[in-house]
Amino acid sequence: MTNKIIVAKSGFNALTETDPNNLIFSSDYNTFKYAISDSYTYNFTNPTPWLVITDPLQSPIIDEVTIYTHNLGYYPFFVAVIGGILSAGQYINLPYFTGSGNAPHESINLYTTTTALIFRIDSTLASKTLVIYFKIFKNNLNL
Repeated sequence: MTNKIIVAKSGFNALTETDPNNLIFSSDYNTFKYAISDSYTYNFTNPTPWLVITDPLQSPIIDEVTIYTHNLGYYPFFVAVIGGILSAGQYINLPYFTGSGNAPHESINLYTTTTALIFRIDSTLASKTLVIYFKIFKNNLNL
């Protein structure tokens, strides 16, 4: 017999329950394990934000920056939120997109390589300070 840890929801028996929807936790299933929890502050500077652009086809500011070097050797699962877009104390999950085409727009994304977490912004909007909070997990997704 294999040792297990099972916690059932109220009204269900952990010794006999087989439906995972009725369990709070079961060691039969993998869980995400934190490897890294950190943040990165990015100062976005747009010398010609959309509000003062006279040419509607003005190119957006596009930038990519490595915000964390993890050197895990595989593509890890990660999650991230960003502050500084809305009002203070409000955060948005990444990726974030607003507007499109020749209208004012902003595209903010985060992606991973086998060695780093990379932040990418494509924006015609005003300068701002953005704070990216991220968690990288140890789980190798075998991608």
